[in-house]
Amino acid sequence: MQIESEQTPSTMRFSDEKTQIATIAAADECTLGLEMAPASVPRQDLSGDKLVHSAPRIRYQEHVCPSLGGIPLLAKLGQGGMGAVYLGIHPRLNKRVAVKVLPFDLAERSPDIVSRFQREAQLAARIQSPHLVGVFDVNQENGLFYLVMEYVEGASGQRLLEQVKQTGASGLDESIALDICIASCAGLAAAHATGIIHRDVKPDNILVPIAGTELNFPAAKLADLGLARSEKLAQKTVTKAGACMGTPGYMSPEQVGNAKSCGKQADVFSFGATLYSFLSGAAPFKGNALLDVLRSTVDSPHVPIRQLCPTVSEPTRACRSNQRDKYSNGPCYFAGFFCFAFQTILNFARASADCVRHR
Repeated sequence: MQIESEQTPSTMRFSDEKTQIATIAAADECTLGLEMAPASVPRQDLSGDKLVHSAPRIRYQEHVCPSLGGIPLLAKLGQGGMGAVYLGIHPRLNKRVAVKVLPFDLAERSPDIVSRFQREAQLAARIQSPHLVGVFDVNQENGLFYLVMEYVEGASGQRLLEQVKQTGASGLDESIALDICIASCAGLAAAHATGIIHRDVKPDNILVPIAGTELNFPAAKLADLGLARSEKLAQKTVTKAGACMGTPGYMSPEQVGNAKSCGKQADVFSFGATLYSFLSGAAPFKGNALLDVLRSTVDSPHVPIRQLCPTVSEPTRACRSNQRDKYSNGPCYFAGFFCFAFQTILNFARASADCVRHR
């Protein structure tokens, strides 16, 4: 379990926040690790890196680097309990890639982790969408399982949110939040169209790429199918019945009780929680301890978004409200419909703003 003009209440806030965010990203791009892929990653000396010490060495631009599948690993982008992600150069594609490496000891102790790791690549390969991080290969070399993925130069939604909050804002500008959600929800809709349930939608698993010197919000991508399952291969899933799986605060109630049975509605529930977080600065379900968060998800109503963000537009509030009551039924709980609804809200708000400006 991965345990992360005049304004009225009915009008959307439009500000210079995009400029502020671009400035923040440029100033802090070298310190963001896995959550921010800087435009220029300096090559690191990985000779002492224990995770890839058994990887073959090859020469790249006068440097000897560890490699996997013939891909020289130039720098570590980030590391967690499930392994690390490295920046590499794919020799045949002649492009930068991200290489996720599973620790040998973890793979040896937990065969299910290896199965899930390989499954992530297989499921991602079935989805064709510019709004889902692509996977090029999965393989094993010298006891190391690795995944070769699209390298996204930009910021995660979570990192973006944290940086905006450092400026004193409670959350993202509504137009920016909707831009990000429209794009990443399109990636989710593509996954759902192939029968794949993500099961871990959250700000940290949304990446916003950089275009030139600015973040390109409408090009956001959904990432990490590590907890995904296929509806078509339900009997072959590695998830055990009754398992709790997802990220507390964003996961749906049914994921708390039995993640194996959750469907597409669970992902849309998590997307609603993600939008809530983008607007308010925090997940809708909270608690002092893990069990408190899980109980809150199942039993307690979240604080209405307007109580935290009075300027959120009425259409967005309506889209976010009564999430638990309408959760299991209706067309609004298909990702494609959710994406369309977000786009309609944003188009209407921008048209209204243009009318005000030209009066």
